[in-house]
Amino acid sequence: MEHAKGGQTWPRKRKRRQDRNSHWISTRRELARILGNAGRAHESRHWCRLAAARYDELVTSHPEAFADHAAEFWLAAGANPEKALRFARMNVDIRKTPRAYGLLAEAIGATNQDCNNNLQSKMLT
Repeated sequence: MEHAKGGQTWPRKRKRRQDRNSHWISTRRELARILGNAGRAHESRHWCRLAAARYDELVTSHPEAFADHAAEFWLAAGANPEKALRFARMNVDIRKTPRAYGLLAEAIGATNQDCNNNLQSKMLT
């Protein structure tokens, strides 16, 4: 059931709000990535924290729309392969597409690499 308000339906307004939120989260994610690549770690961490908090909120409320984006974020600027893997698996459960499976493979590879790096650092100490 749709309720009209001001000539627009509630679902349409909700969709526009989601579009705006996804735009801002993409901006935060890109700022974190660019600043990190430029060696501005402190600023990068600030934007990364903002993006991370928003991805967690959005995936909780709209997993079908944001699981893939969250996985990509955690693989890159978020630098948390385990969390990326969780969202990539969620994404494959939602949509079984080549892109979803590719993202899952990338997350598995990153998680394995992260485990190998941790093992090597423990062996050296």
